[in-house]
Amino acid sequence: PPPPAAAEKALLNEPAKLMKALGNPVRLKMVLAFLENEKNCLCEIQPTLKLSQPTLSRHLGVLRNCGALECKKVNNRIYYRVGDRKVVAILEALGLIGNEK
Repeated sequence: PPPPAAAEKALLNEPAKLMKALGNPVRLKMVLAFLENEKNCLCEIQPTLKLSQPTLSRHLGVLRNCGALECKKVNNRIYYRVGDRKVVAILEALGLIGNEK
């Protein structure tokens, strides 16, 4: 039997939230920057992204809220990393990242 509507909605909410977050070009660029950069402090990535700190903070909140990014505070800095392997799989499927041949 098909799942009840509420269960189906709950099952689809998380993937939809992740896809919506990654559907924004700014957030997609941020995730790619965090994957490419060994030093994942926002202060080191901000010059590359060329966006204001408030704009970056808003987008970071969306990415953290959907589970795409995780953060760790060390002293007075916050370090970010991609926290969901599904994000990497999505980026690979889109051809945005992958092994060089």
